[in-house]
Amino acid sequence: MQVDVYESDAEALDAAAALVESALAESANAQPAVAIAGGRGGRAIMLALTARVDLPWTRTRFCVLDEPLAAPSNRALLREHLLVPRGIAGAASTDDGADRARLWENEVREVAGDDVVFDVLVLDLGARGEIGVLDAETLAAADAAACIVRTADRVGLGPAALRHARHAVVIATGAQRSEAVAQALRVPAGAARLVLPGDRVRWVLDRAAAAELLRDARPAPA
Repeated sequence: MQVDVYESDAEALDAAAALVESALAESANAQPAVAIAGGRGGRAIMLALTARVDLPWTRTRFCVLDEPLAAPSNRALLREHLLVPRGIAGAASTDDGADRARLWENEVREVAGDDVVFDVLVLDLGARGEIGVLDAETLAAADAAACIVRTADRVGLGPAALRHARHAVVIATGAQRSEAVAQALRVPAGAARLVLPGDRVRWVLDRAAAAELLRDARPAPA
């Protein structure tokens, strides 16, 4: 199992953005579909992506991984920090009306089709091992075949959408993620087990997030 570890969060985010750019360049889809994490971690990823001048901006379709039903909107975050800076969306708006879940799901299906298959998922591993709406409790209760999952306060991509994505980049930065990273990769559980490192999935960490995992690491044979 291979993960990519960088000295700083800035280097890790830049490397993750480069992986997204590479995956999109190789996509056979005329309009590749990308879902990006929201929140503070997602904002950092979005800012890193805006610097990738060779990313196929005009033909790529973007949406967010999940949407809070009452808290600040991830959809607005995407518009403000990615779409508007790259000139591919109108002015950002935070007034989503009463039914955020419906608006978000409509966007997801418009971007990724009714089967919700993304070309690239850009994921942020949380401090409790959650990915988007899928924390341990939500994942345990969810239908494994669900592409979309709704909780009392959030709607987001479900287990099937994570499993079926053509490519995924999982990002974790900061010491507060270190235990979650080690737990996810030593004994795969929770949402992380749906996107373990492999041919279609890359994990990108900064050294702080990798600290607990590296504690048991051994040098590769010469």
